[in-house]
Amino acid sequence: EVSQYLFQFSIQDTGVGISPENLKTIFEPFEQVGEQERQAKGSGLGLAISKNLVELMGGQLYVSSQINIGTQFWFEITLKKTSFSEKFDFSESHSNITQQSIIGVKGESPKILIVDDNLGNQAVVVDLLSSLGFEIESANDGHEGLEKATQWQPDVIITDLIMPKMDGFELIRQLRQSPLLKEKIIIASSASAYDVDRDRSLAIGSHAFLPKPIQIKQLLEQLQQHLNLTWIYGNKMKEAAEEDRKIQMVFPPTTILRELYELTLMGDVNELEYQVTILMESDVKLKPFVTKMQAFLKKYQLDKLGDWLEGEIMNE
Repeated sequence: EVSQYLFQFSIQDTGVGISPENLKTIFEPFEQVGEQERQAKGSGLGLAISKNLVELMGGQLYVSSQINIGTQFWFEITLKKTSFSEKFDFSESHSNITQQSIIGVKGESPKILIVDDNLGNQAVVVDLLSSLGFEIESANDGHEGLEKATQWQPDVIITDLIMPKMDGFELIRQLRQSPLLKEKIIIASSASAYDVDRDRSLAIGSHAFLPKPIQIKQLLEQLQQHLNLTWIYGNKMKEAAEEDRKIQMVFPPTTILRELYELTLMGDVNELEYQVTILMESDVKLKPFVTKMQAFLKKYQLDKLGDWLEGEIMNE
């Protein structure tokens, strides 16, 4: 019996195409190529985040394009066949954990500093941990990371090893030499396939090592171990609905909700922010709704924003 399956996903358009020189940077964060008037609105993070998500699943995102003919993106991932009983452990000791998602952490919110010159990698980790209630700051290289760590005093520093200006190895050394930072939890992370990089990072003072692409389960396990965390489990959609009821949230008409939902599907962040501004000025009663939308947009959580709007549309 086959236990693993290879899936291929692809999408192709018939647009203006992308030049070969622009294809080299298409997956870089905040890159938007093409003529200015033809660029889609947005932050330029979509492809960078998509690439990282595909890599988290063990695949690789590819692109090919021909000018005035169109562009194709595709990836392949291998998925393991599982049964319902394998996915959920119904034993008494684990049933509450396996059937529910982690939605937060008990007690005071831990402070985590992400140091990585790859903004796409930053965005994925920041998005995940922010949604669980962690306080997050980020830095683009070791110099900036050391400055922010000194000023902000995070509980955990997650640092890439290969960076410009000051790499992760030197950052770890300086953190361990700092009277204010030498006791901080340090987690090194790298896409390097060489065990020597992992061993070297541990030898100079990191508490743990996370291979890239970062696996969410492994990241949370390491944070739980080193910070002695207690997770809060629950149904995220249910929690969100209960939160809305507590603050007596007022929603705009269904027609507007549908327009916002369509903009979310398009990834049009600029237009969403513009519409949010209009809603804020139109009715003070919409402030809780607007505040929640702004929180999603600030963290580029368009998937969660879409799920929330869709749920409210269905309830109308």
